[in-house]
Amino acid sequence: MVLAVSQLNDFDKDKDAMSDKRFRRIMNILAQLRARQTCTVETLVRQLDVDRRTIFRDIRTLRCAGVPLEYSRRIDSYQVAPSYFLPPLDMSVEEVCELQDLIHSNNRPETPAAKSLKRKVQSHAKIAGSLMRADSR
Repeated sequence: MVLAVSQLNDFDKDKDAMSDKRFRRIMNILAQLRARQTCTVETLVRQLDVDRRTIFRDIRTLRCAGVPLEYSRRIDSYQVAPSYFLPPLDMSVEEVCELQDLIHSNNRPETPAAKSLKRKVQSHAKIAGSLMRADSR
């Protein structure tokens, strides 16, 4: 079967829209976890109107980005360590990337707090990088 150029363009648009939709859903999961501290898969399925497998894929994506997601069998919920979240900052994606560059350019010994900050900023930078790639499409 041969696809016309217009059909290929439509496919690319659908793919970009799907990527943007997935990114927004993943950010929504992270926001839910921050606001509630814990969330069940069923709650996320209902709120986001997707199936369970989609939620599990999104959770895997967050973990790959460095978000320390943990599952508690006792309460049948996912949670993120409270120490992971930075207090609300009014920073642009570019500012987060600059902060990450500053962290890497400093040659002083790393304290435990500096190591923790580096992990957090790197994780947020991975997520911000995904946003920048989605916005550039």
